[in-house]
Amino acid sequence: MVCQRCVLAIEQITTQQKLPVRKIELGEVFFHEPLTANQINLFKNAIEAIGFELLQDQENILVDKIKQNLIQYYAAENDEKFVIGFKEYLEQKIGIEIAKLNEVYFKHKSKTIEQLAIELRIEKVKELLIYNDLSLKEIAFQLNYSSVPYLSKQFKNIVGVPPKVFKTATKNNRKGLDEL
Repeated sequence: MVCQRCVLAIEQITTQQKLPVRKIELGEVFFHEPLTANQINLFKNAIEAIGFELLQDQENILVDKIKQNLIQYYAAENDEKFVIGFKEYLEQKIGIEIAKLNEVYFKHKSKTIEQLAIELRIEKVKELLIYNDLSLKEIAFQLNYSSVPYLSKQFKNIVGVPPKVFKTATKNNRKGLDEL
């Protein structure tokens, strides 16, 4: 689950199925008591029907937590979001050293956490280009890029076209966060 609408969708399913929910957060559902095998199967089928996946393996849960926390890191709408780097942020939020997080993430996704962070950052650049009237300089500053040329180079490497071309294109191909 990557947004509040996702949480609401899960709440609706758990309510319909009368499951003993204690708390629902981004990426996690906590129950008052263990579910029966039948309840798990019904819940799994219901969430898969709307595009979610039931994660029960601890490493898969950790991979999901890494992604959720990075999404929150780049989505923050305050001036303090880059006070610490994303690696330190993940260590603080998850409580595991970045080397171990990266090892598990790479094992499951065949890319590093840094590659995911770059992809998320570029998606944020796309969002700002499409929905805001910010200049590249303002976007670079807002997303803590060292310079506009560095932002442009990274953008072109990932997207295939420079930011200015992307902004003027009639069809902007943004990826859903679940596709990263």
